[in-house]
Amino acid sequence: MQAERQQELARDAKASKDVDVGTFYMHKGDYGAAVSRLEEAVQLNPKDAKAQLLLAESYDKQGDRTHALETYQAYLKQFPDARDDKKIRKKVEELSRGRD
Repeated sequence: MQAERQQELARDAKASKDVDVGTFYMHKGDYGAAVSRLEEAVQLNPKDAKAQLLLAESYDKQGDRTHALETYQAYLKQFPDARDDKKIRKKVEELSRGRD
């Protein structure tokens, strides 16, 4: 039990570091590198709302509308009561219209 908890804490720490590095790359405008780190963060900790949202934004900024839309939709499904749900739903509508 203790070993499992330590592994979970290590995974969460790694995910948090990936979010920090992904955010750094976003600020630099290197969205490809941001996506790589943020995908890793979401894989390590799927319950990290910040990582999912930043990943969707990074996809969107690099012009990957399909993955951006899927990630925003996954975010809304996992966090239906998010404080920013209206903003994200609007973004989903915009991206959906762009696909038609």
